[in-house]
Amino acid sequence: MEFETVLEISPIRVEVGSTRIRFCSKTLRLRRFQEEVVEVFRESIRGRKERSGFLLSLEAPTGAGKTLTLLAPLIAAVLEGMSPGHGSIGVYPSRELAWDQFESIASLLERLGCREEKLEGIGGSEYVRVYNVCLGDKSVKRKLTLAYVTSESIEKLLDVYGGTSKREALEKLANLLVFGRFLGEPSIVFTVPEYPYLLLEAAYRDFHSAGYWISEVARCFSKALSENGFSRDSFIECIWGSEALRRSDAREYLKLYTSLVGDTIFFDEFHAYDSLSLPAFQALAVAALVEHRGKARIVVSSATPQDKNIELVRKIAEKLGYKIYTVRAKWSSNGGQGDVIRRSTRLVIHYYVPTRSGAAAYYEAQRKVVDEAPRIVKDLLEKARKVVVFVDRDRNLDIVVGSCDGYICSGGTEANIQAIRTA
Repeated sequence: MEFETVLEISPIRVEVGSTRIRFCSKTLRLRRFQEEVVEVFRESIRGRKERSGFLLSLEAPTGAGKTLTLLAPLIAAVLEGMSPGHGSIGVYPSRELAWDQFESIASLLERLGCREEKLEGIGGSEYVRVYNVCLGDKSVKRKLTLAYVTSESIEKLLDVYGGTSKREALEKLANLLVFGRFLGEPSIVFTVPEYPYLLLEAAYRDFHSAGYWISEVARCFSKALSENGFSRDSFIECIWGSEALRRSDAREYLKLYTSLVGDTIFFDEFHAYDSLSLPAFQALAVAALVEHRGKARIVVSSATPQDKNIELVRKIAEKLGYKIYTVRAKWSSNGGQGDVIRRSTRLVIHYYVPTRSGAAAYYEAQRKVVDEAPRIVKDLLEKARKVVVFVDRDRNLDIVVGSCDGYICSGGTEANIQAIRTA
């Protein structure tokens, strides 16, 4: 038996803000939730002589502009008339997401009219790009570096520098961004958890075993609690005295870690973290909270509420004296004012209920879906200019291509089917 369900999905609008900032040749208007994030960074700058660190949880729908908040430290510094420091790091659960956001920020800067500076000697501009940016009414000029740090880029840097280890390549990158020609200029590093781990592996024995680190944190956290409250000094002393650390090596590696990463860390696309990557987030977040001693600035952004997943980190941050913020984008799907981030969508779900049970039912349903796919594709071609079909087998791909390529739509347009195979 075949069934079809049609869902009409309303457009989504996000509340606009009032802040406008000159960014290169154009004016960047912030949405309300982006303004709130920038304001948190501004408060941190104003309290920089004190314990100015914070943990911020950001919730906003997909497509609302969460990634733009990577520019929040730079925008806040310009609005406060301060130096932006050497930047921030965006940590993503996969290389594909890190690359997508690297390209997204680069594309935004180009649309704003920021000019890319030609880089020599570091493998071209594929993974490291520098933009000349001009911000604010006073036209503050900066060189903003974007760096994509994963396996591909590190291997490329090793080829260029002739190094022998990934740590060497990361040291070269840190020297370029922090201590060398871009000294004092802001940067954004896009990476995945494995590379902060790489820098910390000599400081934290078996740091990749996140469960061991978390158990040590929990033990020290419990030990530091008493009837008189929480002892921050006792907690840090316990962490440093733990078998999870080899203090003789810690300072050297942590200097490299903090120089490249800085004190501002964004855990972006947090809704994509699974049960395996969540301990990675907890380990890195706690390490940052402890190492930066009250001055770490951590933003966890997600398209869905994640309170339970960051509860441990939030409790530790509170006990260490960090401020806790939650920013939720205000959005509506019932009309009203605001920026449209998703237009109205019609979702059609085709599903088939087999007549048999067990394994036979599975194969029956699978064959039926494959048999019906060409008809569904042709029906969609009549209604839309572009159709994307995902299949899990070469045979199924051949069936769709063979049945639909050259199909003449009612308007006389011939369908051009392109088959893309991935490993």
